[in-house]
Amino acid sequence: MRKAFTFVEVMIALVIVAIVTTVALVPTSSLDVQQANAAGHMFSALVEYGQNMAITRTDQVYQLKVDKPGNRFWLATAAAPDTPLTNPITKAPCLVQLGTLSPDGLKTVTIKNYDFGGDAVVKFDTSGALDQSTPAQIEFGVKTSSFTVALSPITGVPAFKVGKLSMQAAQAFE
Repeated sequence: MRKAFTFVEVMIALVIVAIVTTVALVPTSSLDVQQANAAGHMFSALVEYGQNMAITRTDQVYQLKVDKPGNRFWLATAAAPDTPLTNPITKAPCLVQLGTLSPDGLKTVTIKNYDFGGDAVVKFDTSGALDQSTPAQIEFGVKTSSFTVALSPITGVPAFKVGKLSMQAAQAFE
């Protein structure tokens, strides 16, 4: 019968304890920012797709709509604003669901705030420009972290910022 552990056995146990401790102590703030960042980039991707559709299909008016209480946003036509377009590749709706109903791993992300010039819709004209004169902004949050996207009203080009983007900074982006 053995009375002690070998040096190798003790080292293996220490490595296992160190790995478990490291995983348990990894700060979630960087993961929070990454999730909010992912939501912002999904928003920007729908903006770009909406602009392209507005430029190539001038017979329709395309818009991006936000439902803050439902914690989601989608791309639709103005004729059917509550019916998301269908992604031509995946055949899934052009809808991003955040929060507990999210199928995309963004269960802790929420829409904290948005400013689309007084309504919940950003429309695109036939040149892809936004229907407003000031930058459209949306802020995504996870716990205490936030990630803001501001869209240039003329080009729709996004500016990304960790944290809340002030209106002065968004207007300087124009």
